[in-house]
Amino acid sequence: MVRAHIQNLQSIKDTVVEIDGLTVVTGPNNSGKTAIMRALRGLFINAPAGPLVRQGAAYLQVTLTFDDGTEIIWKKGWTKPHQKGGTVNEYYVNGVKLENVGRGVPDEVAALGVREVPASSDRLWPQIAEQFDGTLFLLNKSGSAVAEALSDVERVGKLTKALRLSEKDKRGVSNELKVRQKDVKSLQAEVETFKDLDEVSKTISGFDPVAVQKMYGELKDAFRLRGRFREATGTVKALEGFDASLVPTAESVAAIQKRRAGLLVVRDYRDRWEALGVTVRALADFNSDVVPDPAKVQKIKKLRGLVGSLSERLQAAKAERDLLADFAEATLPDPAKARKIATVRDTVVALRDSYRSALALVAELDEAEENARKESQEADAEVVSALGERGLCPTCHTVHEGGTHASS
Repeated sequence: MVRAHIQNLQSIKDTVVEIDGLTVVTGPNNSGKTAIMRALRGLFINAPAGPLVRQGAAYLQVTLTFDDGTEIIWKKGWTKPHQKGGTVNEYYVNGVKLENVGRGVPDEVAALGVREVPASSDRLWPQIAEQFDGTLFLLNKSGSAVAEALSDVERVGKLTKALRLSEKDKRGVSNELKVRQKDVKSLQAEVETFKDLDEVSKTISGFDPVAVQKMYGELKDAFRLRGRFREATGTVKALEGFDASLVPTAESVAAIQKRRAGLLVVRDYRDRWEALGVTVRALADFNSDVVPDPAKVQKIKKLRGLVGSLSERLQAAKAERDLLADFAEATLPDPAKARKIATVRDTVVALRDSYRSALALVAELDEAEENARKESQEADAEVVSALGERGLCPTCHTVHEGGTHASS
């Protein structure tokens, strides 16, 4: 399916036509049928704009969108209405403007396969019928033209499909080639900047690394000094015409700083004096007889703290009392019986600890016994290995046989 969006072409101001398979356009006279045919054919032959641009418009525009997503835009006319201003002759393929469009159709558009087909001595349009012919494709042509156009139709269809696929691949490869060509030019320009690198490398290889490092340090110092020199030069230039006599001497600056320090001290005294004056004025009517004895004040402060602590304890006791208000009075046990129970408890705890210690000791003894048994088995194995199946035991001087002592 192909979607055609036609704007400002003859009687058509703005319309959309969908072409799906064999599509027939019908309608009364002057309804725009011929304009649609001219729009489609004009895009594929880059027709002249003069008889096609709608009256009052500057340029026409035809947009074809194919079912594979390919989009072709054709603009033809002038930049201003009534054929004024610069000419407009533009093609866009998938949003990319084609450069250097001339009178003919660009290769990218011709590659879509919508073009004239030679048949005998005639040229035919298989996709778009003649505008004023009134007959279907080939029905008004000679036998030789029909035979040549329809010979091996199936093969032509396959070739057309293959051609479209190859042209699509060709467009992709062409776009990729353009990108890579730009990359090559960019890299060539970058390589050009290193054309004397071999000579520089030979020169550098003859340098002493220590001397180069020293020169590098000196060069950094030189750059730093150059920067300071430029900064100083700028300062000097900014101070051109300045009266040097206005600059105070070091002695006068020291005297001013000394006076400033004294002035700061005086200012501090003044601030303190003013603060004291405010306090004195605030206490002008104060009777000094009402000032309490400091020792008495300290004692009262301690008593107040003690009273506060006792008050908190009292409140806690009251809360505990209220909590236990409904609690029955407990019967205290006989002290002698309680002491006896405590003694028995201590004895039980001691016995429990002794029992746990005995269990730990038994576990250690079991482990020691197991280790001794393993060592004995290992020793017997070593004796067997050393004496063989039968021999004299070096310890008891008896005959040894199969890991056991035989009777002498």
